[in-house]
Amino acid sequence: MSGGTGLSPVTNSGSFCPPGAEERQEASPSSTSSCNRRQEQALVKGAAHVAASGRLQEQVVEHLAGLLGGRDFVVLASRGGGYGAGTPREGWNHAEAWLPHGLAVTGLEPRFIAAELTLAEVTPAMADLIPLAAKSLAAAEQAIDGLWSPASALA
Repeated sequence: MSGGTGLSPVTNSGSFCPPGAEERQEASPSSTSSCNRRQEQALVKGAAHVAASGRLQEQVVEHLAGLLGGRDFVVLASRGGGYGAGTPREGWNHAEAWLPHGLAVTGLEPRFIAAELTLAEVTPAMADLIPLAAKSLAAAEQAIDGLWSPASALA
C-alpha cells in the first residue's frame, strides 16, 4: 500500500491500479481490466495535451521572455567540492546545464559565479586541491566585483 492512497505500488508492467485489480485481471486474462482501459485513455489524453502544449509553447515563451528578458540573473554559489578542471568530479555539474533550460520560458539567462573547493583547507584528503581552491575563490571574488559599476560611472 502506498501512503494511504488506496493504490497498489507500480508493478513491472507499469500498472497503477486499485488493490486487487491486477489479481482480477490475472484471473481472466482474455479481458482487459477497466483499470487498464482507464490508464490507456489517460495516456491518450495526456499525449493530446502534450501535442497541444507544444504548439502553444512558442507563444508562451515569447510572452514570458518579454516580462523578464534582459534582466541580470546571477547565481552565486560556494561548493565544498568542485566540478572544475583538475578536480576529481570535473564535468559532473549538471545544475549549470539545466537551470538555463528550466528558466528559458522566463527570458532569464543565468550567470553563474562559484567559489569551489571551499573545504580543501580543512579536509586532509583535499590537500592537493588547495591551490585550485585559492584560484577559484579569487576568480569568484573578481567576478562579483565586476558586477558593480564604479560610483563615477553612475554620475
